[in-house]
Amino acid sequence: MKKLIIPIFLALACIQWWVPASMIIKKETVLKKGKQFKFLTEPVDPSNPFKGKFIALRFKASVFIPLDKNKYSAGQEIYVHLITDDSGYAKIAAISAKEPTGKTDYVKAMIRYIDYDEEKTIQIQYPFEEFYMDEYKAPEAESAYREGNRDIQNKTYALVKILNGDAVIEDVLIDDIPIKKYLSK
Repeated sequence: MKKLIIPIFLALACIQWWVPASMIIKKETVLKKGKQFKFLTEPVDPSNPFKGKFIALRFKASVFIPLDKNKYSAGQEIYVHLITDDSGYAKIAAISAKEPTGKTDYVKAMIRYIDYDEEKTIQIQYPFEEFYMDEYKAPEAESAYREGNRDIQNKTYALVKILNGDAVIEDVLIDDIPIKKYLSK
């Protein structure tokens, strides 16, 4: 029995290092190889003392009117097919319940809720709606983000890299200036 304790301990130690390392490698791979999309943001008023300091993001490209309206339900996992509009910002081309094949750009998301008005719009919850920052700069960044969204002249957006359904926020920009540099102005 004593001979098994050391190999079991070593195996558990390796697993504890492997799991977070594989998560980090996956995110870094998306950042290096993923296609970049610019998601226009909308104002939001966050409050969560348990998640740490972050900027809560909402995107204009989060509302969709599907053709097959009765196929989806709230809380359902979906795949959002993305294209860029004439201005270079992300736009939803379609949604599907099954993972797409081929060369389409897509991200795995969830249906936040369905508005049962006459158009039956779907509100999409993306997996990248929080941008974490240094805890001392986050409150100031949140204020700058809110002000940037209120000013019609500013274009406030998130740069998101997407690869095979996975997504990582690269940065948040206000008027094409990264938020960290915007704060130092």
